[in-house]
Amino acid sequence: MSQRLIQSYVKDKYFVSTIYRESSAAIIPSIWYFETMVWEWNPKTRERGKWLAQEGEFLHERLGLEEHFRICSEYAAKEPELDRDR
Repeated sequence: MSQRLIQSYVKDKYFVSTIYRESSAAIIPSIWYFETMVWEWNPKTRERGKWLAQEGEFLHERLGLEEHFRICSEYAAKEPELDRDR
């Protein structure tokens, strides 16, 4: 079970999503935390592509949001790939 906190589309290339989710670890059940994941994004089909990253296991919403914005900034700063078909 999970709840969406925030989703961002970065440069029409990346989809960043932070959710509040319950831990699936059998050792510590019933713990909830914030987790951010990044996928490639196709703006034409509006579908996620390849999974690129998973970050954070923050217990506080503020830290989850800070991590989300940090990751968005990191992916926004990435250089565009060279078009090798030219």
